[in-house]
Amino acid sequence: CIENISLGLTHLAVALKQPWMTKYLLWKRQIKSHKHDWPVDGMETKNILSNKIDEMSATINGINPENLQRVLELLQNAQLGQIAAEGNTIPVAMDAAFKFNQLGMRCITSEISEKNSAFALTLTPQDVLLLISNSGKSRRLNQMAQTARDNGVPVVLITCDRSSPLAQLADHLLISTNREQLITTTDFALSRISAIVIIEVLYN
Repeated sequence: CIENISLGLTHLAVALKQPWMTKYLLWKRQIKSHKHDWPVDGMETKNILSNKIDEMSATINGINPENLQRVLELLQNAQLGQIAAEGNTIPVAMDAAFKFNQLGMRCITSEISEKNSAFALTLTPQDVLLLISNSGKSRRLNQMAQTARDNGVPVVLITCDRSSPLAQLADHLLISTNREQLITTTDFALSRISAIVIIEVLYN
């Protein structure tokens, strides 16, 4: 059959030391073998949309109004707010700093972890540290939170896991809902949508 011919050509390409041909033929076989996994009539796309809508709804409905008000007062009254994140939540931190600055709040962040860690050492009790970590297991963010607590700086955490090590160091928790948390424990792999929703709630 055609698939066997393709496999034979792949072996031949290896024998002839033609790596470009090998990669091309293997790619063709991979595409062919996964065709049955492609979405049918947009059903998978609809499922993804439904899951994300459920995540956003659960996140908003799970926010405690009193806790939210305390966090808002902290942000509004702080002389300076530092926002920090790791992995794929860094863009959320960047967006949050931009939005809060638009509201007249003095907020800073950086995509460079070392810079965030160094600046956290300068925070005072009149400032606030806002951390974003889906898993709550980032070693660097844990170090920043511990430093902030030692210096009397209020710590606010946006996370999916209220029992995480980072959550134990935070003064205020804003819990996001994330379905992908059921299958992975790394910050990088998780969705950012729930964290973005919480930032939008704080902004609006």
